[in-house]
Amino acid sequence: MKFGPIFGLLVLAQQWAPAAVQLNGVFGDHMVLQRDAKVPVWGLADPGEKIAVTFQSQTKETVANAAGAWTLQLDPMPANANPAALVVKGSNEIKIDDILVGEVWLCSGQSNMAMTMAGVRKSPIYGEDLNSANFPLIRQGLVPTTASIKPLPTTPVNWSVCTPTTVQIYGATAFYFARHLYLEMKVPVGIILSAVGATGVDYWTSKESLDGVPEFKEMAEREIAFAEQFPSRIAAYPDALAAWEKANNRTDSSNEGEKAGWMNPQSEQSPWRPVKAGMKLSELGLPAGGVAWVREEIQVPAVSAGKNLRLEFGPNLDQYLTVYWNGKKVGQFGHTPPAYMMGPVVFNIPSSEVTVGANLLAVRFVAHVGNRSLMLPKISGADDGLCSVRIESTFLPLAGDAAGTRPALPKNSRVTTLFGGMIHPLIPFAMRGVVWYQGESNVSGAEGYQKLLPLLIRDWRSRWAQGDFPFLIQQLPNYDDKGRAVTKWAELREAQWNVSQTVPNALLSVGIDIGASHDLHPANKRDIGDRLALVALNKVYGQKVLCSGPALDSAGRDASGKWHLKFLTAGVLKTRDGAAPRQFTLAGADHKFMPADALVQGNEVVLSCDLISQPEAVRYAWTNDPDGLNLTDDSNLPTIPFRTDHWASKPIPTL
Repeated sequence: MKFGPIFGLLVLAQQWAPAAVQLNGVFGDHMVLQRDAKVPVWGLADPGEKIAVTFQSQTKETVANAAGAWTLQLDPMPANANPAALVVKGSNEIKIDDILVGEVWLCSGQSNMAMTMAGVRKSPIYGEDLNSANFPLIRQGLVPTTASIKPLPTTPVNWSVCTPTTVQIYGATAFYFARHLYLEMKVPVGIILSAVGATGVDYWTSKESLDGVPEFKEMAEREIAFAEQFPSRIAAYPDALAAWEKANNRTDSSNEGEKAGWMNPQSEQSPWRPVKAGMKLSELGLPAGGVAWVREEIQVPAVSAGKNLRLEFGPNLDQYLTVYWNGKKVGQFGHTPPAYMMGPVVFNIPSSEVTVGANLLAVRFVAHVGNRSLMLPKISGADDGLCSVRIESTFLPLAGDAAGTRPALPKNSRVTTLFGGMIHPLIPFAMRGVVWYQGESNVSGAEGYQKLLPLLIRDWRSRWAQGDFPFLIQQLPNYDDKGRAVTKWAELREAQWNVSQTVPNALLSVGIDIGASHDLHPANKRDIGDRLALVALNKVYGQKVLCSGPALDSAGRDASGKWHLKFLTAGVLKTRDGAAPRQFTLAGADHKFMPADALVQGNEVVLSCDLISQPEAVRYAWTNDPDGLNLTDDSNLPTIPFRTDHWASKPIPTL
């Protein structure tokens, strides 16, 4: 599993002291302002200082209060694709250039929202999307990854114009969402990307909001106390680990491989053995750990000429790494804090070092045990995972329970801290709404998620004071987590559906058929973004587009034991392939679900099962990874997963 960017140490407090007029960090060159809405502009200055803000034809004035804070609002403006400057004047002058007016959406969540367009390049389907991403009216504001216990007043948002080069750092879901909106509406679109991998919904919720629910308040206070201790624990970790290494003969060698030039392309070939990335070190000849070198020839395509290259090794697996590119040392990982923070191990190769054609990646691994996997980066689909290995040294087996005494990697709590560091600084920036793609980290607690997500939505809405702005929820797609028959993901999807049915203007986009069975981060973000855009176009902008597949309207059992399911549909209920509907199951009083025979009759699906005479419950697509879903309507979008059971005491409806 890949995680989001590495965290620096938690920010415990941040002073924003004015020496001159300052503008909040969300404002920057190339940004987009929200059309048809009052636009807050704010910052700091000396107390009592007069501030004037000019944009297009309007100028607004205010005075900094006793704390030095100032804010004002620009009048609503129509969409405008002609770049303009925003000028702030006080004792000094600030000028922000190349500003458009259009639609602005905050895109937040965890790794599948954070996943960039560079991350989908490995799929040839999407390579052309990068090459053709020349959209000067689409802009992304990238929020830096910052965890803060105390809400920060500002953060430096990096705005950029969408080009084939800059799009690589765009969130893939956000880009496809913005592209679809732009192509349909022909107005500027701004996306603010504030997302971090492996984060729960409570990370993005304020402590004040969590404090309003006793069970969450206790959890938040415990986790924040844990987070406040993190700096001391991370500072003590290197010495503790070094002592364990010395006591157990795991001290790193003097890098004999580098002295012998093993990182060079002309290094002797005969001692290198061909292997495949992902193998365990024990399979490579290091059953008890040791030092190994791995080399891989990377074929860089012409399309990557002149571009920086990002090497992402996935999460830290307690290994020390030294990375070389075409014989030159790129850097090291794992020897000093804060590299011990969980997150992807990332090295960046400058464009000047990247050659079109063959390049040699060499990595020196130091592993204390042999049950770790050989992690190599996937690079834009340019490599096939084939590599060569050479052993530098081996470690002797650990005695007794020594492996269990190895100091544990310090972990941190991020509860409320991403609200503090990555959401609070943006408030009250004018926007149309939020696109939310998160939930993977909460699949073991769907019941709690159904309480926490509405809490977050209410929290954000109350702070933005824009009313019940649209909150688009991306329902988790299919993923084979611990087996297709497991239902944890189905339960989380149900929680997301329930939130969309109970929270005003919370809108669901369904992706149950476009995930990847064995990839938590499916490359198909195009369909995800497009479907979210369809929901926005229909529900937010009032366009007559189909944005949802069939949804269960009612269900009941007739005297013969057959279930009749009625659906809310867009046009005719049908299957994509003309075959009978799949992934329906029935269960009797024993709660054992069996595959059902399904038949479409008008806007109904009729279910029966010869093995169950009196079925009491129906489920549809109710597993982590349902296969072969085909029930749809004129939208050609999938039927929303559901279940009728919960095994409540109320009687089964009869027909």
